[in-house]
Amino acid sequence: MVVLCSAIVACLLTILTTSLLPEDENLLESNVGEERVSALISQLEEVQIELGKLKNRSGRLDKETAYLRQRVAEQSLNLTELSKIRQGEGLLGVSTPRVRTSKDASELFQRLSSEKGLGALSAQESAELLDALRALGSEGVAIVQRELGADSREARVLAAALAERLGDPAFTEPLARSALEDDDFLVRRLSSHALASLENSPSADRLAEIFDAESGDAGVRLNAWYGLARQDDSRAVDNFGQLLDGASADVGVDLMIGEALRLRKPKMNPALARALNRTDVGSGTKVMIVRALANDSTKDYSQVLLRLVSDPSTAVSVRKAAKNLLYR
Repeated sequence: MVVLCSAIVACLLTILTTSLLPEDENLLESNVGEERVSALISQLEEVQIELGKLKNRSGRLDKETAYLRQRVAEQSLNLTELSKIRQGEGLLGVSTPRVRTSKDASELFQRLSSEKGLGALSAQESAELLDALRALGSEGVAIVQRELGADSREARVLAAALAERLGDPAFTEPLARSALEDDDFLVRRLSSHALASLENSPSADRLAEIFDAESGDAGVRLNAWYGLARQDDSRAVDNFGQLLDGASADVGVDLMIGEALRLRKPKMNPALARALNRTDVGSGTKVMIVRALANDSTKDYSQVLLRLVSDPSTAVSVRKAAKNLLYR
């Protein structure tokens, strides 16, 4: 840019110089000649000012260009190092072995649970461990099954979380034992949640057993109930009121009903309709129940909605929702 501006100025100077050359000796003596010279000099000064501005702007652009080049170089280095890490090569040439064998997976499991504690659940390496366990098949399942009975609480927590992600029906009994017998509530919660999430698992009887046996933690009972409801087990409908009666500060009635609504199972609607009579259910939750009942094509709940509309003790938002859905 500066080279271009210099060329322009040089060209102008040539023009100005040429323009100032008199065609005859009397030209500079005339008033017209003096006015022309003054105008050309003024133009030259303006061009020099603009050239100075362009030089300053060019300097700033050079600095910005240098900064951007440095950033590009840094990002290229980062991408190179990331590629090395993914290929099993650490920073500064330190080798980071990939998990390939059952022994590698066991060692990584032990390191994650002992060094990171509960943070292992969100550690980047846990994704690598999960992939390795999947690749190992039955050997990977055996590792997690063994760790569900470990002495370390952190190891049992990580094992329960991995069991849910792996989703193998072979975890049915180990998870049921952990949900029933472990002395740590978090392990019982994670184990019962993993058990409730298993597909193609003959877990209904064990889930019902967990629901009946658990008395200290509402979260464990909710997980067991949810697993029964997912399998359309009639015990989920029968025990719904009992579930709500056991709500706690961190696992409240509204949360429990929200989980039931999330299932979108018409079989649950009679139990949800009964929950409308409870005083510990929030108005917003009751509105969601009303919508679920109104949209049920398998059973007519118009009498339930009509009762809500005519009951002056019903919250205004619930009455309005029932009325709108009843007369739509």
